[in-house]
Amino acid sequence: MFKNLKNTIGLLILVAINLAGAQLVQAAGSKIQNRVNISAHIVAESVANLKDTEWTLYKATAINSNEKVSKSNLISTKISQFKGAIKSISLAEGQYVLKARYGKAVQAKIFKIDPKDANKFLNIKIVFNLGGLKLNSVLGNDKDKIKSGIHYNISNAETGKVIIETDDVTNIIYLNEGKYNISADFKGILTTSSIVEIKPNFLNQLTFNHKIGAINLNIDNIINGLKSPPPIWHIVGAKNKYDKQFQVSVNSRVFLPSGDYKLTVETPDAIFSQDFGIHPAQVIEFKIPKN
Repeated sequence: MFKNLKNTIGLLILVAINLAGAQLVQAAGSKIQNRVNISAHIVAESVANLKDTEWTLYKATAINSNEKVSKSNLISTKISQFKGAIKSISLAEGQYVLKARYGKAVQAKIFKIDPKDANKFLNIKIVFNLGGLKLNSVLGNDKDKIKSGIHYNISNAETGKVIIETDDVTNIIYLNEGKYNISADFKGILTTSSIVEIKPNFLNQLTFNHKIGAINLNIDNIINGLKSPPPIWHIVGAKNKYDKQFQVSVNSRVFLPSGDYKLTVETPDAIFSQDFGIHPAQVIEFKIPKN
């Protein structure tokens, strides 16, 4: 009896050792990783020098297990982020999505790490085909660039998706090649639009010519005897459907789209009217007459 028990215990120990060994082999197998070298390029033939490229790596799983992982059939889970033109990482077997962003240019790639390729190097080359865009604005034929007060909106001409909204005119905007709708709003007064085609590996420049002038509301002649309430300046432009009033107690400037207008100034003592036309970049001075 004790002999049979001893044999049974020995057999159980042997089975346990074999199971443990199999688990160790399986665990070791799951730790086998492939080396993946990734690089970012402006165009296919350019060197990988986009050091500000932002990378995001996702583990991918098929929504429908009977189909391959694709753009329309995947669930992705973010596992890491990093930055640089070139990167070398180690990955276990499985399917992944690699997303790269440089400025507003974006590219993504789905790839698979296969167990049969263990200890091999996988090279992934991301080609952005990107170009730069420099935006500028001027008033009329004025050569001086407007440094503030412009709000730009850039959207994809094909999809309508807004890529970026910005007030910054100092930086170059990097975009994937293609056509874009761009609008430039000047102080909420007038929006000028254009379509631009971004060419890869090229700095595209676009200057908006805003057909806007300005009038100066000058109260110097009555400032010493200024009464309450302050003068009311009423500007009406039928063509531009412009109709606004301003009540100011200091000299002020009002920007207007080019066109024809009527100005009415009302003070506690009198009312003055004046028709005028304004051209792009033109500045007109209006003074309240002395009493």
